[in-house]
Amino acid sequence: MQLSQKQVRDFYENVRWIHDNLTLHFQLGVSEDFGTSGIDVLDLPAHVGWCRAGRQLFAIIPCEATITYIEGEEHERIGQIVGCVNIFEPGFGSLTRIKKTNSDEYDYRVHFDVEAIESFTQDRLSGVYKNGCFAGEILQMENYDIPLVDKHRIDVIEV
Repeated sequence: MQLSQKQVRDFYENVRWIHDNLTLHFQLGVSEDFGTSGIDVLDLPAHVGWCRAGRQLFAIIPCEATITYIEGEEHERIGQIVGCVNIFEPGFGSLTRIKKTNSDEYDYRVHFDVEAIESFTQDRLSGVYKNGCFAGEILQMENYDIPLVDKHRIDVIEV
């Protein structure tokens, strides 16, 4: 179910009312994945409601292995660093397993794609992505190949 901007704002206002008026014996958590319109009513710190993709590691997912040899060591690319755990996009780097020469020992290295991270950050700052959670907006773009999503594409509201 998709919510309108007004429905998202109303939801946050309701959460604020609950917080201010009811004694809860548990902590109330909120995910802004459906939008951030009106989230300011919660008086949260500035960084809340803004996905950190590209600045904090969200996931390393398996990828098709590719092997190269560098100075006699086997370097096997075994994972992709992605910014969003919901859609496994965008890609921000890779994970490599290195087999030590003449040994059964392995080492692992994370390789960040600084250029991709900076480009994505600029897109966020310039307004290409307007939502705190950008997954829905990415799903609507043609430059990402996400086969399952392409078959079940949905419209996303702009908030």
